[in-house]
Amino acid sequence: MSVFVSDILKLPVMQGAELLGGKSGLSKIVSAVTVLEYADPELLHEVFRGKDYYRNEIGLTGFCNNPEDVELQVACIRKMAAEGEVGLILFYVGSIMPEVDPKLIAAADESDFALICMPRGNLSLRYSDVIYEIMELIFKDQGAQHSFVYDILDYVAGLKKDQRNLFTVLSMLKDELTASLVLTDASHNVLYHMNWRDTKTDYQFSLEDDLLPVADGIPIRYEADPSYWIYRLLIRDKRNTGTELFIFRKNETLEEEQRSQAAEIVRLAVSIWDDRQGEEVIAELIRAILNDEPAKMRRLANLFQVDVTAISSMWVLHKDDDRFSKKDVKELKDIISQYTNVIVEDYYENDYVIFSGNLNYRDEQELRQGLTESGILKKSGIALIYCGNLANTVSVKSAYRMICKNIHESCHVFGNRSLYTLNDISYIEECKSVMEQGEQHLEQILEPIQCLEECRQNEFLETLAVYLLDAEMSVQRTGELMYLHKNMVKYRLQRIAELTGIRPGEMPGTIRLYKAVVVKRLLDR
Repeated sequence: MSVFVSDILKLPVMQGAELLGGKSGLSKIVSAVTVLEYADPELLHEVFRGKDYYRNEIGLTGFCNNPEDVELQVACIRKMAAEGEVGLILFYVGSIMPEVDPKLIAAADESDFALICMPRGNLSLRYSDVIYEIMELIFKDQGAQHSFVYDILDYVAGLKKDQRNLFTVLSMLKDELTASLVLTDASHNVLYHMNWRDTKTDYQFSLEDDLLPVADGIPIRYEADPSYWIYRLLIRDKRNTGTELFIFRKNETLEEEQRSQAAEIVRLAVSIWDDRQGEEVIAELIRAILNDEPAKMRRLANLFQVDVTAISSMWVLHKDDDRFSKKDVKELKDIISQYTNVIVEDYYENDYVIFSGNLNYRDEQELRQGLTESGILKKSGIALIYCGNLANTVSVKSAYRMICKNIHESCHVFGNRSLYTLNDISYIEECKSVMEQGEQHLEQILEPIQCLEECRQNEFLETLAVYLLDAEMSVQRTGELMYLHKNMVKYRLQRIAELTGIRPGEMPGTIRLYKAVVVKRLLDR
C-alpha cells in the first residue's frame, strides 16, 4: 500500500486538524513533505522550474510573509496544485494568519488540492513534529513490500494531459527506487537520463558495452565509481523495440521484486504512450537546450538528427492562463518557415518555443510585420518574444531566463503590443534595476516628464507613452491606438516638446523620455 492524504489526517500530531477544502484530494499519494518558508508564487515558479519530477509532496506553511494577502495565497495554492503537489497544511491560523478566506477553499476544491488547517490560535505548534510523524509513516510504508506499479500509473493518470507521459513515470520511478535511471533504445542511444539526488544533476553515466552487465542478469559494479551498482533491464514492449533501462544505485542493491516492478512500470508506460515517445524526447531536447546541458543535448540531437549548432534565433510564445491551440502553433510555425528554417520546436512548461536559423535584417523586418498582422497575435493575453543573433546555447539559456523573469512587467509596459524583442525584455530588466537604486535616483529618471504631471496634462503623458512604447514612434499608429486624429497627435507631441524641452523622436533627448515613461508604467503597475 501507499501513504495517502487521508492517512496523514489520522496521525496523532494532526489531532484537531480540519480539512477545509479539496476533499477529493484525500485519495492522493504522499511521498514527501515540503516547507514553504517564504510563500510567493513567483518564487515557487523558479523552484518548480528547476524540478524535473513530480513528487506528491504535501506542503506546510503559515503564510507568514503574506498572512493577509488572499490573492497571493490563492496563487500559491494554484501553482502548487498545477505542479503536482497534493495538499497544504496551514499553521498559525487565528494568530499570524487572521483567517482562511473562502477564496482559498474554493481554489483547493477546484484543484482537488487538500487544504488542511491545524488547530487555530495555537502558536506552540511546530513544523518539525508534523514532518517527523509524516516521514516516519512514509518510511514504514516504504519498508514494507508493496507494488508501486499501479500507484505510479494511477497518479500519472490524474495529472494534466501534458504531464501524463513516460518522462513523469521515470521521474517517479527514480524517487521510488532512490536510484539514477538511464533509458536507451536498442543501440544504447540515450532517450532519458535522470539522476537521483545522491548524484550531481549534470553527471552522465557511461554506457560502454564491454562494461555493462548482462541484460536481466546479476548487477555489477560501475567501473568509474564502484560505489554504484548497475542493473540492466530489457523492456519487453509490444513493438519489441529493444528498449533498455539501466539503474545506477549507490551502495545498496535492489531486491528482485523491485527490479521486476521497475521493468513492468516502464513497459506499461511505453505501451500507453508509445505513439508520443518521439514527442517526449523532442521535449527533452528543448529542455536540454534551454538549460544548457551540452552532453544531454548532443545525444538527443544526434538521435533526431537535429543540428543544434544552426540555431541562431529563438521564438517564445507565451500565454499566462492556458496552453495554445494547435491552430495557433501551426500558424506561427508556418509564418516563420517562410523566412527561415525551423530547426526544432515544442512546448516548454506553459510556453511554446521555436528555434530557427539566421535571419538577415530585411527578412527579420518583413517577418515581424507579418507576425504583427497575423491572427494569432491579435488574441488577448498572447505575447511573442523574438531573440535573434544567439551565439550558443549559453546565450539561449540566458535569454530564456531573462524572458521568464521579466515577461509580466514587459506585457504591462508594452501593453498595446504582442510582439517583443529580447532588447525590449532586457530594457525592462535594466529599468527594474534602476528603480531599486533609491528615491533620489528615481526622481532623476522621472524628471523629464515631471512637468507633464505637475501641470496635470495627463493626456499629454499618455500620448507620449503610447507614441514611444506602443506605436514605435508612428503618429498614425498612435492615433489608431488612442482613437485620435493624427493632427491631434501631432499637436500633443508639439506641446510635449514645448513643456519638456525635448522633441519626441529626436536623439539623444528621446532616450531620457523613453526611460522615464517606462519607469512610470512600472511604478503604476
